[in-house]
Amino acid sequence: ISLGYSIKMITTIFLSFEKIMYYLLKVKWFIQDMFSLMYNMNQLRLYKKHLKMRIEKNDFGRNEEW
Repeated sequence: ISLGYSIKMITTIFLSFEKIMYYLLKVKWFIQDMFSLMYNMNQLRLYKKHLKMRIEKNDFGRNEEW
């Protein structure tokens, strides 16, 4: 095996390793985005519940403000 061929083989393996790592990172980022999305949706649901409770608590027959 010549030196040029082994260097070419090493660079090919290294580049494929970089591609594999990049695709693994893309999967990781996608999963993180999905968890973040679910967390934010849950926070919005809790805030909606909170606002609903506040409106019911403060609604005791007053005229509307607008």
